[in-house]
Amino acid sequence: MTKGTVTKWVSDRGYGFIETKKQNNRVFVHRSDLVGAAYLQEGEKVQFEVEQTKQGPKATNVEPIFLTAF
Repeated sequence: MTKGTVTKWVSDRGYGFIETKKQNNRVFVHRSDLVGAAYLQEGEKVQFEVEQTKQGPKATNVEPIFLTAF
């Protein structure tokens, strides 16, 4: 799975972009590809799989990364 940060999220339209640190790449994400979340927030850390489409890379199976403190 790839990790990244949500850099843009358009709530009313249900899509946004994730930037990956490893590839320094913007990946499109749609709310229909979210797992365990109804929406995302800018600055949120997520993990996901990348699918190549005609329009470019798309995030699938997107899950927020929850940091827990003990």
